[in-house]
Amino acid sequence: MNQSVVSEIFRHYGPMIVANKPIEKKGAQLKTGSLYMSIAGTKAGLWNRFSDGSKGDIFSFVEEATGCSKYEALEIVASHAGITASCVNSKFADSRQSSIQAEKNKDATQESSAGNGKTSKNTWIASTIVPDSVLAFNPEKDLAFLIRQGNAITLTHEYKNRDNQLLGYVVRVEDREGKKQVLPVAYCHNEHLNKSRWQLKGFSDAGTKPIYRLEQLVQYPLKPVLIVEGEKTADAASILLPDHNVISWMGGAQGFDKVDWSKLSNRVVTIWPDNDKPGMEAAKNIANRIDCHNGFSGLVSIVDTEKLGLPEKWDLADELPKEMQHMNLEKILGNSNAGRDNSTGKQLEVNQERIGMVTQNTIPDSINILVATGRLDKDEYISKEIYHDSLMAIANSRNIDLGQIKDHKNFVDAISSLQDEYKSLNRSFEQNILQEQGIEDSSASKGNSELNTKEQLAHDLMRDTSVLHQVQLGQTGLTATHSEHIEKAVNAEIEKIQRFTDSDKEHAANNIYKVVNSAKWREELEIKNQSRYISTVNEFKGIKTEVTQIRLTLNNMHNEKQLATNLYKTMESLNKEQKFLCGLYDKVENISKYDSKLSNDIEKAYLDRTTNKNTLNQLLKTTNYAENTRILSEDKLIEHYKSTHNLDSIHEQIKQSCFKQHCKIITEHYNHIDAGRTIEHDGHKFDCTTKYLEHWKSNIDHKLLPMKHINAALEHEHQKHHDEIDHHHHGMEI
Repeated sequence: MNQSVVSEIFRHYGPMIVANKPIEKKGAQLKTGSLYMSIAGTKAGLWNRFSDGSKGDIFSFVEEATGCSKYEALEIVASHAGITASCVNSKFADSRQSSIQAEKNKDATQESSAGNGKTSKNTWIASTIVPDSVLAFNPEKDLAFLIRQGNAITLTHEYKNRDNQLLGYVVRVEDREGKKQVLPVAYCHNEHLNKSRWQLKGFSDAGTKPIYRLEQLVQYPLKPVLIVEGEKTADAASILLPDHNVISWMGGAQGFDKVDWSKLSNRVVTIWPDNDKPGMEAAKNIANRIDCHNGFSGLVSIVDTEKLGLPEKWDLADELPKEMQHMNLEKILGNSNAGRDNSTGKQLEVNQERIGMVTQNTIPDSINILVATGRLDKDEYISKEIYHDSLMAIANSRNIDLGQIKDHKNFVDAISSLQDEYKSLNRSFEQNILQEQGIEDSSASKGNSELNTKEQLAHDLMRDTSVLHQVQLGQTGLTATHSEHIEKAVNAEIEKIQRFTDSDKEHAANNIYKVVNSAKWREELEIKNQSRYISTVNEFKGIKTEVTQIRLTLNNMHNEKQLATNLYKTMESLNKEQKFLCGLYDKVENISKYDSKLSNDIEKAYLDRTTNKNTLNQLLKTTNYAENTRILSEDKLIEHYKSTHNLDSIHEQIKQSCFKQHCKIITEHYNHIDAGRTIEHDGHKFDCTTKYLEHWKSNIDHKLLPMKHINAALEHEHQKHHDEIDHHHHGMEI
C-alpha cells in the first residue's frame, strides 16, 4: 500500500477518533493529538494512540474510527487503494475476497455462539438511542475519574435526534494548565459483563456524526437555520439570535463530511464560520453538501467574517468587538449572501478564464513531453483539453503555481501529485454513481462490459466534465441541476455521432468542452438554478403565509372564547376551534411542515373526532361533574376553558382540581369515621371506613381519585378485620 493511500486514510478517519486537532506530519508519521500512524516503509499503516494505549494496523484503525466490522474495514481500505471486485482475476482480489468471507463467517459464528450463551464480546457498545429508563447523566459521578485527575468539566451539551430522542452528550474538559478538550459521552452496554453505564465513547445518529440541537428543526420548521462551529457557540448564538434555529455538529471543522446534511434539505440556511481558514473551508464544504442535497444552489449563504473585520478565530461565543456592538446581527445574516460568489455560472466563468490563461503557456506541452518520454504516467482521458484544465484547476485549488517551479524533479513530482488527485476524483465519481444506484459490488460499476459503446462514452464524458467543474468550483460535488445540465449537453453531442472511433470520441469531447465553456451554456445553467431556487423560496413563503393565516384564525377564535360570558358559550367556542383544527388535517397534504406544536394540535383534534378517544366528550363529562358537585364554580371552569385550546390540557386542569378536592374530603371523612363518628355523604350515612371507601370506588371515575391511597387503606382495613377474627378464634380455644 503506497504512502498516498495510507495518508489519505489517516486524514479521512483520524478526525473521527481524535476530533478538533490539527493533522501534522512528523518524519514518516502523521499525527493528530496523541494519535500516530506510520505512512512509509514496512510499518506503513501501523498506528498507536498514546492517551489510552490502543494500537493496530490500518484495518483496525478504520474499525476504531467508524465502528464497522473487520470485513467492512477491509472493503473500505481496498476502495481507498482503488482495488475493486472487478479485479477478480488477480491473486490479491481472490485473497481479499477470501479474507472478507472468512471474517463474515467468523462474525456469524460469534453471533451464533453468543446467541447460544456460549460467549459474548467484552466490549462497551454505545446505545443507538438512550432508553428513557436510564438514570440521567451526572458528570461528577459518571466521569469522576477525570475530576480525580485534576480536570474540570466546564460544560455539558445534550445531543438528540430529529425525533427528540437522546443520543448522548458532549463534555468540555479543562485540565490544570487550562488546555481544553471536547469529548463525547455515550450510554454503553458490555454484554460480557452484563453492565451498562455512561462513559467516554463516540456515538452517532443512525451511523453519521450527529447534529447539535437537530430536534429544533422539527419543532420550528419555519425558522431560518444558522450553522455555527461548536456546541458552546451554538448555545451562545441561540440567545443572540432567537429567531433562528441555531445548530452545530460533532467533530468540528475536520468532521463536517461525516454529517448527514440532507437533514437541512430545502431549508433557508446561513453559516457563520469561525474566523480562520479551517472554519471558512468547512463552511464552504457544508454549503456545497447542502446545495447538493437541495439539487440547486442559493438557499445556503455564508457570513463573510473577513469583511466584518473580526479578530482571528473569533466566533459568536466570544464577546462582540466594540465596533460590532452597535451592529444588528440579524441584518448581518440577511446580507450574508455576499459571503459566496454571485452564482455558479459566474464562478465557472472566473475559474475558466484563470485556467485559460495558464493553459496558454507551455505547461500542457511540458506535461505531454514528460508523458511521451515515460517520466510521467499517462492517464486515461478522451479530451486533452478537459484533462489539462482539470490538472490546472487542481493546482489552482492547492495554490500551486506550476510556472514558478524551476527544478525539473520538483515539477515532475508536482504534476504526479496532481495526477494522483485527478485519479482519486474519478474514483469518487464512480463510487458516488454506485451509491446512488444502491450497488455495493463495485464490479457492477459503469465502465464494465454491460454498457454499450455509446453509453460508455456518455458516462466517461459526464465523469470528466463533472470532475472538471467540481474542481473549478472548489466543491466536493455538483448539484442535480448542474449535473442534469451537463448530461443534456453530453447527450445532445453524442446523438450527432455516426461512428465511435477514437477520433470521433475525441472530437465529441472537444465539442463538449467548448459548449460547457460557453457563456450561453453558463447562462442557461443559472436560469435553471434560479428557477428552482425561486420555486422553493416561494413554497416556503407560501407555507409561512398559510401558517400566519391559521394562527390569525385561531387567534380570532381564542378572542371570541375570551369574550364568552357563560360556560355554554365558552364550550361552544372551544368546540368550534376543534372543528377548525380537525378540518386542517384533510386540507393540508403534510402537516409536518408546520411547527411541532401546531402539527400536534391538528393531529390531536383529528384523532379525537375520528377515533374512539372522545376527549371532548370526556372533558364535558368531567366539567359537568365538577360543576354539579360544586368542586369548581362556573367562573373557574370558564377560566380553564379560556386558558388554551388544547383539550388534554384543559381536561388535566379540571381533573387535578377534582382530585385535590376528593383527597381533602376523603381524608377528613375517613378520620371522622375512624374516630367512631358517623358521617353523611352523597345521601348516605357511613360509620364503616371500608364501606365508605368502596362507595367512592364504585361511583366516581378512578382517574379523579387517589386510588393508590384508597386501595392501601382498604387493604389495611381488611387486614385489621382478619387480625380481629384470628384473635377471637384464639380466645375461644383458650
